[in-house]
Amino acid sequence: MKSQILKPADKLQSMTGYGKVSGEFDNKNYLIEIRTLNSKQLDVFLKTPSTCKPVESEIRSLIAQELIRGRVDVLIEISSDAPESYYTINEALYKKFAMELRALVDIKISEKELMPVIMSLPEVLKSDKEEMSPEELKIIVSLAQQAVEQIQNFRILEGKALKKDIAKQLLFIQKKIKEIEPLEGRRIAQIKQKLLQQFQKNMQDLPHDKNRLEQELIYYMEKLDITEEQVRLSQHCDFFRKTLNTGYAQGKKLSFIAQEMGREINTLGAKAQDFTMQKIVVEMKDALEKIKEQLGNVL
Repeated sequence: MKSQILKPADKLQSMTGYGKVSGEFDNKNYLIEIRTLNSKQLDVFLKTPSTCKPVESEIRSLIAQELIRGRVDVLIEISSDAPESYYTINEALYKKFAMELRALVDIKISEKELMPVIMSLPEVLKSDKEEMSPEELKIIVSLAQQAVEQIQNFRILEGKALKKDIAKQLLFIQKKIKEIEPLEGRRIAQIKQKLLQQFQKNMQDLPHDKNRLEQELIYYMEKLDITEEQVRLSQHCDFFRKTLNTGYAQGKKLSFIAQEMGREINTLGAKAQDFTMQKIVVEMKDALEKIKEQLGNVL
């Protein structure tokens, strides 16, 4: 039965997925298995019988259109209930597999024990019929579509867990931004007092221009002001949340936004000159790293 695909347009998806579909036609059994893992781009690896070559490009196009990104491993196996006269054994390949399997184990294995294993391997049993019928090729493509639909459903379910954890860490960062606000007035006052004490200790007996001193002090305090960083970080968080809720195929965009968030957090830490504020910055960095780890598996 064909799986029912969930509408992915507004769903956050993981790049990890699995789909397995089987079917029968004209005394033949078809099995298609597709696995996906995270990757920066789309990498498709097909392992199929030679008779499936005519539809490989169509399957690749289907995967590119529906799965977008990730490492995709596709396995297609075909077996038959037809009389043996329609099939021949690839003796060279059979012997090759037998030699390799024996080399993997330390104990001796009889030919009788090895035979079922080797006969199930791809291309060992070859059909005398070189080409598939159009009906068979359509079945292969249809089964591939069903396997892709299973993967998308799987990815959506995985995406729900990813989204929940990412949203939790994002909320933590936004709360920490608010904790910085009441510290700002105290921080500025402490830095100003410290500078004045240093001046009185080392420079007050030297000739100086009070107006110039005041200007330099104001300029220095402006350089330590973190208002712009707080505003930009808050805006980045809002943009990140909006994009997160958009969902589908937004992994790269979310990673770019996370990089901008990191720049603002780093600047806050560099300007802080306050233990409590620096502690908050470290906590925000930790939460952002957790977000980045999860984004590595977001489509």
